[in-house]
Amino acid sequence: MGNINLTLISLCILFGIGFGFFAQRAGLCIVTGITEIFMGKGKRFLALISVIVIICAIGFSILGLKPAGELRCFGIYNLLAGIIFGIGIFISGGCITGSMIKVGEGNISSIIVLLSMIPGMALSVYVITPLIKNSFFSKKLLLTDIIKINRFYICAAIIILAVSILITVLRNRNNNKPDKAISRK
Repeated sequence: MGNINLTLISLCILFGIGFGFFAQRAGLCIVTGITEIFMGKGKRFLALISVIVIICAIGFSILGLKPAGELRCFGIYNLLAGIIFGIGIFISGGCITGSMIKVGEGNISSIIVLLSMIPGMALSVYVITPLIKNSFFSKKLLLTDIIKINRFYICAAIIILAVSILITVLRNRNNNKPDKAISRK
C-alpha cells in the first residue's frame, strides 16, 4: 500500500514538472493569450489553443463526453462573480497557470498569489459549493443534452473549426515572414 502511494506521488510530481516545463516554454497563460489576441499579436496563442482543442475533441469523441459542468441559477450573481474573478486576475497579474509559471521562474510576488489560492479554493469547495447546492437548482449536464446532437458530430465540427483556424494562422505566419533575398539588400 505504501509503495503504491509513493509511486503515485512520484508520477504526479513528474507529471507536474513536465506540465510546468511545457506550460512555461509554450507561454500557456490564458489571460496573456487573450490579451495578445485583442492587441493583434495572438497568432501563436490561437495556434496553441487550436491544437489543444483538437486533442481534447479527439479524446472526448473516443472516451465520450464528460459533464460540462453544473447548470445553476443565473442572473446578477453570475455578473457579480465574473467581476470579482476579473478583479482577482487583474490584481494577481494572471490566471492560475500564469501565476504558477511565474513562481517557477522565481517571481517572489507570485508566491503570495499562489499561497492565497489555497484558502480560496478551500473556501470554494467547502463553503460556497455546499451553499449553492443546497440553495439553488443544480444539475449535471452533457453538451449533447444541451444541443441534442450526437457527440461524434459535435467533435467533428469542433475539430474542423480548430484545424481551419490552425491552418489560417500558420498560413498567415508564413506569408508575413520577410523574403531572405530581399532582406539581404
